[in-house]
Amino acid sequence: MADQVTIEVFGDEWFRHRIRSMARRAVDATPVMRSIGEDFLGMIENRFQHEGGIVDQWAQLTIEYASKRGSAHPILIDSGDMFLALTNPEAVNASHDGVRLDVPESEMLKAESAQFGFTSRSGKKVAPRKFINITPPDRYAMNNKIAHYLTTGEVGHLYDFAD
Repeated sequence: MADQVTIEVFGDEWFRHRIRSMARRAVDATPVMRSIGEDFLGMIENRFQHEGGIVDQWAQLTIEYASKRGSAHPILIDSGDMFLALTNPEAVNASHDGVRLDVPESEMLKAESAQFGFTSRSGKKVAPRKFINITPPDRYAMNNKIAHYLTTGEVGHLYDFAD
């Protein structure tokens, strides 16, 4: 026989309604997962705009490559295809318990080589240029966002709910 927990608050229909609402949201958290996916797009766009970040600035292009290309900036944006694929709102694929970005394979291969570094044609190792960097405060904010959604049903911006 399965264990059962029963909470009874005499005459309190509001309480029962809230508990049932939380249970439904816990089974299908798609709205908050979609919102977190959209937050990821903003984080990625920010990394491209700032060529990394204050703490982990992307390695600069070599002088040879920059002169061949015609410019040293922006880093990781040549044709713009990878950037557009990684920041496309239609790429967000949210489910009841997670989120992923569906990026065309050709652009994902470019993104992965940037993320993890690669060896250039000249044989030099190119430092990784992470296009997303989820920090412990980001994880904390995501957990708070999910908890807020479960308890209230409201979905907002990532850092609206961080303490």
